[in-house]
Amino acid sequence: MSCQDSPLCKVFLDQVVPVVGSLTSLLIYIAPWKEVSLIIALRELGGVNVLPYAMMVCNSIAWLMYSFLIRNYFVMVTNLMGYGLGIYYTLQTYRFSTSAQQVSVARLLLVGTVVIFSASGISFVFISDPVSAKLFLGWVAVILLAAFYSSPLSTLYAVLQERSAKSLSWNLAAASLLNSALWTCYGVTLDDSFIWAPNGFGIVVALVQLVLLYLYGGSVLERQRLVSSPRVCETIDEEA
Repeated sequence: MSCQDSPLCKVFLDQVVPVVGSLTSLLIYIAPWKEVSLIIALRELGGVNVLPYAMMVCNSIAWLMYSFLIRNYFVMVTNLMGYGLGIYYTLQTYRFSTSAQQVSVARLLLVGTVVIFSASGISFVFISDPVSAKLFLGWVAVILLAAFYSSPLSTLYAVLQERSAKSLSWNLAAASLLNSALWTCYGVTLDDSFIWAPNGFGIVVALVQLVLLYLYGGSVLERQRLVSSPRVCETIDEEA
């Protein structure tokens, strides 16, 4: 008897794992909160990579569309929150970004949104077979998930050249590793490559980030010390 034939296993796969997976996915969306708060307090990026925030928006929209198609409320609620937080992170960091960073973020959001809604329109309107529609939009969501996981490494060259991982985030990398590991195990259990393949890739990317952070360190602690200083605390109090 396979795992799927066991009532207990079915409950575990259909209820427990999606709930836990939704919570770990939410951890990814919450992970940048402290870092973004520091950026707002200091009114500077401090070398932080802003592209993951824009990719968070695109990834959330893709999975929202997919959740509407398959009517999965676990996926829907989690990514609705991810969309809101992604928009908040993007808007807050956009004002402290350079012109080149702002152009990159705007271009990424524009292209991502066009691709997602075009794919969603095709899946909802033009593909009559539900299985084919799910497969098509699922591929788009999986590709964007892989892009979201890898977006922090868009500054990999600078990290290696400067020997500084200030553009990376401990919180985001750790949350990505936890989430990817859970969904990889789940996908392997179901023998579903749509689940384990992109999340297996996410494990590799998260581990690379953690190794780089361990080797080169980041600027999060430096910003934390600055926020704890009397001058910045007074600034925060005045704004509040």
